[in-house]
Amino acid sequence: FPSHDRVDKRDGSLRNVGVEYVTRVPSIYNEDLHKKLVSLCKQINDSGRVDHESIRTSVHVHANVSDLTLSQTWAGIFGLWLVEDLLVQYSGENRVSNLFCFRLRDAEGVLKYVASDLKSNTPFSRHLATDQVRYSAVNLNAISKFGSVEVRCMRGTIDADLIYDWAGYIHNTIRNSAKHGDPSKLMDAFFNMDRRDFINTLVTKKMFNKVIEPVLS
Repeated sequence: FPSHDRVDKRDGSLRNVGVEYVTRVPSIYNEDLHKKLVSLCKQINDSGRVDHESIRTSVHVHANVSDLTLSQTWAGIFGLWLVEDLLVQYSGENRVSNLFCFRLRDAEGVLKYVASDLKSNTPFSRHLATDQVRYSAVNLNAISKFGSVEVRCMRGTIDADLIYDWAGYIHNTIRNSAKHGDPSKLMDAFFNMDRRDFINTLVTKKMFNKVIEPVLS
């Protein structure tokens, strides 16, 4: 992203004067986004200041869910959780059980906050607006703040093509999962369909070939 399209923020969780690059406004997933990513990655690469191999360096993607119903949003979240292990594994060796992007299987206590939220009259607010949820690979804390689900597990790559594809994987998995309507229908499909057929209702063909197929083979 050009400098006028982003904010460079100091981040205390990053060592040696760490910086987080944040877009000023949400971007539509299209070729213009790819061009901006190419620009940003080139600037970072040319600067030589980013230790993209560090376990503290990562790429976070926010996927808009503000236009989905509550049931569709939860279906989208459940869809991400169903493929979360594969997403984290694809993200890099140092991302599994990383303190900054715990999988649900690493931090099952998140479900306690989810259960409390589902019983409340204010979805995605008090019970999920806590740092105990924020450091999950699928961060539900961001929904009340930004109207988006944040996925935090991708390693600190400066490969613009990879980041662009990754953002598409996240966006499409949420959208395709939401098409099931609600989590109960999603889980009915999970238990009743052939596993490959079910996964193909959640992910794009490109994601299946890149992320899913290598593990299933």
